[in-house]
Amino acid sequence: MVCFEQHQKAEDILCGRKADPTFYPVIYGAVDDADWTSEEVWYQANPSLGHTIDIGKVRNACMSARDNPAEENIFRQLRLNQWVKQSTRWMQMEKWDACAFPVDEGELLGRLWVY
Repeated sequence: MVCFEQHQKAEDILCGRKADPTFYPVIYGAVDDADWTSEEVWYQANPSLGHTIDIGKVRNACMSARDNPAEENIFRQLRLNQWVKQSTRWMQMEKWDACAFPVDEGELLGRLWVY
């Protein structure tokens, strides 16, 4: 993927792993653990927000993504320049992570499954 290769090259130059005086690396984007709903994060990832990018459109896209997990990755990829692992998400990761608790399988014996 050309985009990722260019991003990786820029990151390598910025971190001092590579040198290329013909390549000017600039990366705008939110860090992976940033609050993707924060307008402050939006401005960090989009220096021209409010000038060439309409803040109202970004607010509306964020509101829509909050209500629809499938749109969250699109928002994060296109508005925050984050690399996402899947193109469509059916559940928000916070909700998935909340299910990470121990289960006593003995308590499940004899229970009926209801669909």
